[in-house]
Amino acid sequence: MASFLSGLNTRKDGYGGGLKERARLPLEVYRAVREAVGCDFAVGCRFLTEECIEGGTQVEESAQFGIWFAEAGMDFLSLSRGG
Repeated sequence: MASFLSGLNTRKDGYGGGLKERARLPLEVYRAVREAVGCDFAVGCRFLTEECIEGGTQVEESAQFGIWFAEAGMDFLSLSRGG
């Protein structure tokens, strides 16, 4: 998922470019997993808040991802930095 959320993701198939497009796959995967396991399991996402590479995702973008993931109903967010 990291490569989809990355600021360097320039895919042209609806899964890259802008923030909403880059968040699309993780949100689709979350919905599919939640549907499969129901409410009895904690489901969340671990993602980079800051890619430590030029052009990579920065904290401000990751904050928006976190908002969307929480709004979607994820039970937890696990944050890290690297690249």
